Amino acid sequence: MGWDEMVQHNIAFSNYLYICHKPTDLFTMRDRFYGVGFEMPLYYFEKLILEKLFKNGDLRIVILSRHILSHLFFLFGCFVLYRLVLKLFNDKRIAAVAMLGLLLMPRLYAHSYFNTKDIPFLVSAIFVCYYAFRSFNQPGIKNIAIWGALIGFSCSIRIVGLVFLLISIATLFTYCVAHRIDKIKTAKYITVLAGTFSLTLYILFPFLWTNPVVRLLDCFHQMSNFPWTNYVFFNGSFIFSRSLPWTYLPVWFAITTPVIWVVLGAASMLFLIFSITSSYQIWVSNTTRITLAYTFFCLVTPVAFVYINHSVVYDDWRHFYFTFPFVLILSCFLLSSIKKKYLTIFYILIVFQFLDIGWFMIKNHPFDEVYFNELVSRKPEYIRQHYELDHHGPAFKQALEFLVKYQPTGQILVSCDTNLNYPFLMNRNIIPPADRKRIVLKSADSADYFVGQYRFHPSDYPYSNILMTKKVLNSTILSVYKIR
Repeated sequence: MGWDEMVQHNIAFSNYLYICHKPTDLFTMRDRFYGVGFEMPLYYFEKLILEKLFKNGDLRIVILSRHILSHLFFLFGCFVLYRLVLKLFNDKRIAAVAMLGLLLMPRLYAHSYFNTKDIPFLVSAIFVCYYAFRSFNQPGIKNIAIWGALIGFSCSIRIVGLVFLLISIATLFTYCVAHRIDKIKTAKYITVLAGTFSLTLYILFPFLWTNPVVRLLDCFHQMSNFPWTNYVFFNGSFIFSRSLPWTYLPVWFAITTPVIWVVLGAASMLFLIFSITSSYQIWVSNTTRITLAYTFFCLVTPVAFVYINHSVVYDDWRHFYFTFPFVLILSCFLLSSIKKKYLTIFYILIVFQFLDIGWFMIKNHPFDEVYFNELVSRKPEYIRQHYELDHHGPAFKQALEFLVKYQPTGQILVSCDTNLNYPFLMNRNIIPPADRKRIVLKSADSADYFVGQYRFHPSDYPYSNILMTKKVLNSTILSVYKIR
């Protein structure tokens, strides 16, 4: 169970109370600025299906159902990406490469179960790109209205979706000018795009139901200057979140993304920039090319905004996971431009990369989120001593399941690093009810066991009697000690 899951669930609960005209802390709670475009359907599934139909609202069942629904949404996003790339390049092999590239991205695959902010937003970004292509390919009120609604949906998950709206309006206007579409029709298209965006966002974001413009600006300001003040473990040092080096995002992307996509992604962006500057008219008048340009700006604009605004980032590059499908699309553009006699070499390299990633995911399941590529040393404990591991904390579940089996009866008195009490307690909720009651969180002085997790603790714990340990790439991510 991820660190933020119950936070997200509680945000949905507060919105649900507001929708039902019941007392709520929605307008005073710290997390009121988070959208619930994906959370509310999950919460309604819990209320209508689990509680009313199956009469089972146990937290374990709720969490597992959320995981299943979130993962299915991710898989559907992979399929839509396949369809989009197929339409762009008319090549099933390249489309399959894009789909498998997303599926076999270990960190994203792991997060697709428990991260109901970043992964649904990633999927919504794919939807937005898909309907951008359809709108450029067959411009009309229907396609553009759906495009705007999907941008509104993405913005109701994470407020950064506002950037998609601005890029969409600019690109649509450029398209209309290039195709000599008259001013009245151009204005109509842009109005429909902005109108369906606004309506969808308003419907899906109850916090905006009163004074929507002011509160939308408040949300954007809050999220672009997010008040997260803590220390981040990066490259062997603890660094204050507001003093991170500019290399934080690019390094995390470079070391946690399969090498083939790091190389192809960088090369494809350089190739695209050169191609646009050398043949601008072709790019704005061709449906595939203008969709690729749109994808490029959806990739670079949010990243540029973070650097310009000095926004806080943490937990590797998860706030920008949504950009990875854009990297895949641009990489596929580069592949489609390579001569056939050389393309086979790239396909062979990609297949070997897929096999390597697939083996990692099978071997290390369910710890896929701790993936690092070959650019990082695999020496014993090197990764643990240089980078954060398991920052969402789902590994606690494995520790608790082990303890339940190790001590089948009686109270299980457990301690952990005090910085990690919250994810420990959250993962206790996913244990079956009978065993859940037996697990008691205590201080180290009065506990029988200690669970070591290494997000904020790169060094060893001062205990010697190890009952269980989990390692990924020769670095320990979880330990269970008998301390009394």
